[in-house]
Amino acid sequence: HHCFERGIEIGDVDAVGYLGAHLLTIRWLQMQPAEILPMARQVAESSTLVQGDLAPLAAAAVFAAMIGEFDRAKADLQHVIAGMAVGREVSSNWMITMFCAGEAAALLGDQKSAESIYSALTPFRHLPIMGSLGIVCLGSTERTLGIAARTFGDLDRAVHHFAEGIDHNHRLGNRVMAAITEADLGCALMERGAVGDIARGRVHIDRATADLNAFGLAARVQGLVERASRLIEAIPVGDGRIRRIGSTWHLTIDGHSVEVADSIGVHRLIRLLEHPLTDLAATDLTGDDERSVRQPLSDTPALRAYRQRIDELRSSIGEADDEHDIERASMLRRELDSLLESLGPTLGLRGRTRRFGDSSERARVAVRQSLGRVFEMIAEQDLEFASMIRDSIHTGSICRFEPVATMPSIWRRVGDQ
Repeated sequence: HHCFERGIEIGDVDAVGYLGAHLLTIRWLQMQPAEILPMARQVAESSTLVQGDLAPLAAAAVFAAMIGEFDRAKADLQHVIAGMAVGREVSSNWMITMFCAGEAAALLGDQKSAESIYSALTPFRHLPIMGSLGIVCLGSTERTLGIAARTFGDLDRAVHHFAEGIDHNHRLGNRVMAAITEADLGCALMERGAVGDIARGRVHIDRATADLNAFGLAARVQGLVERASRLIEAIPVGDGRIRRIGSTWHLTIDGHSVEVADSIGVHRLIRLLEHPLTDLAATDLTGDDERSVRQPLSDTPALRAYRQRIDELRSSIGEADDEHDIERASMLRRELDSLLESLGPTLGLRGRTRRFGDSSERARVAVRQSLGRVFEMIAEQDLEFASMIRDSIHTGSICRFEPVATMPSIWRRVGDQ
């Protein structure tokens, strides 16, 4: 409105048209089509419209499709595509027209139109989509190419274009379109469903959701959340499943199922499994703070007592396992895990004492040791499963679940008892 007032003040004959372009763009971002559709149609039917400018009609097709007026949207889109076919690349709004046509074709599932749009825009993939004399920018052309490719069913191309589009939009400084393109990439990955795609898709969708929320685009966020939920529901049952029954955890994938007693290490493993392709600090997994604390432990009688208690716990765990006393074994394992985490970095080789390292080093050692014990329990039941999960978990100061080809990237919690 400020730009419009300035335009009127200086007598710019295009001030009204520019205001319309701004409002159309803003309402599209906000996903408020009903409010703006009458204006789009009014402009599209105006006798003052520059000959060959199909942008308002293409915008009307998008908004009509968004509110479910599919027949009208199809008719408008076909008019736009017909105009494009006769070579009306004379308007400064041609790129915007292609952007809107791509959006409409996607909403309508019009594969043929999407193919035409893809062919027409491919030579301009390196350019941003600008309206008129730069009055609006709808980001990288790569995104519209991705939208078109997804519409005609080529998800590999779509993923490639969306990834390029994110980078291009960041270089343009168009953070809003970068977030929207990241959402597109996340959904395309989940639709494609190749190895690692589901996990990567969820990461991109989470980032996009956070960014779009920061921009106040609540309706767009809601639409993304609903779409992601539908995609997750469509994931085959072959994904990993986590189930707690009393004091044991059951980890299951197709052809493999193991049962492990509740322990600190199991909780850390599950947290990693539920956050694939995400870097988690070891200190986050242990709950340590970031303060560097050094503490000598040279009291030999105290160390003897600790070692004696560790031996007692190990012996008691063995007895509980032999007696199938799952509750008691689980309780003893938790105590043992806590002791080993506290003392592991303190006890040197051959029983010599050493100083605690900083919290990061203590956490790194604690996580590695606790996960190692879980891997051993899994290996006792299923060596192949143990190998897959061990190869997929990376530990250190930063820990990460990066599934190997045979390991599911998505793990669901199901029916705890």
